[in-house]
Amino acid sequence: LDAMASTRVLVIGEAIMDEYHYCTPDAMSNKNPALSVRFETEEVYAGGVLAVGNNLVGLCDNVFVLAGAGNSGSETEEILASLHHGVRACVVARPDAPTVRKRRFVHRLMNQKLFEVTFLDDRPVPPATEQALIAAIDEHAPRADVVILLDFGHGLMTPAVVEHLTKTAPFLAVNAQINSSNRGFNSIRKYRGANYISVDEHELRLPFGDRYGPLENLIRKLADETECSRVSVTLGDRGSLYFDGDCFHRAPALTNGTVDAIGAGDAFLAVTSLLVKADAPAPLIPFLGNCMGGLMAQIVGHRSPVDPVDLRRFVATLLK
Repeated sequence: LDAMASTRVLVIGEAIMDEYHYCTPDAMSNKNPALSVRFETEEVYAGGVLAVGNNLVGLCDNVFVLAGAGNSGSETEEILASLHHGVRACVVARPDAPTVRKRRFVHRLMNQKLFEVTFLDDRPVPPATEQALIAAIDEHAPRADVVILLDFGHGLMTPAVVEHLTKTAPFLAVNAQINSSNRGFNSIRKYRGANYISVDEHELRLPFGDRYGPLENLIRKLADETECSRVSVTLGDRGSLYFDGDCFHRAPALTNGTVDAIGAGDAFLAVTSLLVKADAPAPLIPFLGNCMGGLMAQIVGHRSPVDPVDLRRFVATLLK
C-alpha cells in the first residue's frame, strides 16, 4: 500500500450523481396498485468515476479524473465540487444529454431501495464530443502510470474511443458494467488489449451466454479473446477470483454484512488496478481488493470514500 502512493492514476468514464430519497412507506394507494411513500429527506452523492477518484486520493498522491457529463454549467460545478481535495479533473460535456443521474427511493428505517428513476441518454456521444474526449485522452494518458476505465454503457465509450484508449494508455485497467440500463449491450469482450480486467460474475457470464459453466474456463476464454492475461471476477458473498495468466487465486468475502453494495465493485477495481500494475504478489490482489470492497459495502451509497486509515487497520486486524 505504501508503494502505491506515488502511482499517477487517470480515471475515465461517466460522472454519475446518485440521489437517495429517503421515504417512509404508508400503504398501497386506494385507487391504484401502487406503493405510497412519504418523503423524509434526500442526499446526493458523487458516483461513477467521481467516486473512484475520491477513493483513490487516499491511496495515491496524483489522481486525475476525466469525466463525461451533460452540457450544463451548473452540473459541471456540481461535479467539480463533489471531488475531494487532491483530485484534479477535466469534464468533457456532451450537448445532447444530461449528466447521468440515478434517483433511488429508499426506505428510511430499513435502508432498502424501493425503486429507481434514471435520467440519461445512452446513445453514442456526438462526433464532436467523441473527438474532445480523444483529445483529452491524448493530453492526460501519457502522464499516467495507470489508466482506469469505467465503462457504464451510457454512450461515452464509442468504438473509436475504445480503440484509441487501448492503443494510448500505458497500462489500461477496465470494467464494462452491466446494469439495468444496458443489460446485454455492454460487453467486456470489446476491450482487446487491456492490461487488466475486473468484472463481476454476471458481467463475465452474460457476454458468453454461459450461465452455469465453470468460471475458470470462462476466465481463460476471456483472457485469450481479449489478449489480457490478468482478470479478476468478483463473486459477492463468495469473495473473488483472480487469474494471473497462469494460476487462479481465491479470497473470501471480508465483511460480516452489506449496508449498500453500490460502489463496492468499483472500489475493488480501483485498488486491484494499482496492485496489478505494481506486480504485487498475486494472492494479495484479491485479498486487498476484497478488503476495499468490503469496507465500501459498509457505506451508504457514496456518502464517503473508504478511509485509507480504516483500510490499513482492517488489513492489520485480519492478518492478526
